Amino acid sequence: MLSTIVALIALAPSVHLHVDGEGYLRFVREGRTVYAKEAVLTVTDGKLASVDGPLLNPRVQVPEGMTELKVDLTGRVFGVTSGVESELGQIVLALFPEDVRLVVDKGFLVSSYRPTVSDPGDGVAGVLRTGAVGEKKKTTTTTVVIAPATVGGTDIQLKQIVEVDGKVFTLGDIAVVTADAATKARLEALEVSTTPALGVPFRMTPEMVRLRLMRYGKEAETYKFSGSNQVTVTRRGQEITPAMFAAAAIRAAQAQLGADTALTAESGGINVIAPIGKLELVGENVQVSGTRISVRIAIIVDGERVNSRTLTLDKSDALSKMRAGQTVKLLVRSGAAVVETTGKVRSIDHATGVVMVTSATGAELSGKVVGIDTVEVVL
Repeated sequence: MLSTIVALIALAPSVHLHVDGEGYLRFVREGRTVYAKEAVLTVTDGKLASVDGPLLNPRVQVPEGMTELKVDLTGRVFGVTSGVESELGQIVLALFPEDVRLVVDKGFLVSSYRPTVSDPGDGVAGVLRTGAVGEKKKTTTTTVVIAPATVGGTDIQLKQIVEVDGKVFTLGDIAVVTADAATKARLEALEVSTTPALGVPFRMTPEMVRLRLMRYGKEAETYKFSGSNQVTVTRRGQEITPAMFAAAAIRAAQAQLGADTALTAESGGINVIAPIGKLELVGENVQVSGTRISVRIAIIVDGERVNSRTLTLDKSDALSKMRAGQTVKLLVRSGAAVVETTGKVRSIDHATGVVMVTSATGAELSGKVVGIDTVEVVL
């Protein structure tokens, strides 16, 4: 029985892959996702799987009669039947933050952290290469004949660090192109990728750039790359300081509570980086709870909401400083007559500003704060 199983595995097409980059291959074992940096893939029950058993995730169906498996740098899986090649599916890679450590479990890697996924060739995920890690490939020498119009070739000199804005960036943003005038203008205008999110650097090797350019034609195979061996692309932004957030929160709160409401904002916080464009800080929600006020500030750039921050404000007027049980000066007005006495604060309604005071004679009176430690009652 064992010899039969070994024979079946030997007959099935297989391909040895490893990840050249920070990504991980994904498999499913007993309902749980497991990971690997390299694996030998074969066909199990018509699906692509590791020779150790777990199925590739997401699943790739392999038709019967397939005699050869191929996987390119970007994770596309191809099968060959009777000399005809067809595309079968796409391998995706898992990406973990630098501080997440995977542990080994029965020959695979596991983690309780849920990773992001990315196609091979995108950013730091890396590319897929055939063979084991470190395996040396046999090389052959090929003579390339270059047409007279392209003598000297096309040189793409990658920059090291680039700041970009907009939704996409082009080859001209990340490299200096040396070619004839027409070719130079055409190549510089080619879109390479979408602009990364703020604060998330996007790193590309020359090989990754070449793969992106292959979408526009196989001519990219002949390009010569020089300059940096890795270009880091970041999104240009504008800083929003804690003071800017505080000013916007106070304006929003005063618009609801009254322009003369004295307010102070919590100190500290970090700067926020927003996209380049017309910036507006808009109060979305003002919630009052006693002397504390919560304000959510929306970050609007060119009319589009991109983020928000919630701040806490404190009332800094006489009412907010008054406490139940304290002795206050009591001004009791009846027409033009004013009687001054003392009393003790029984309760404070910060929403309405009404203070309940027990006078020296035991009378329960309601009034408004008119100064520090002073309450006015109008009869």
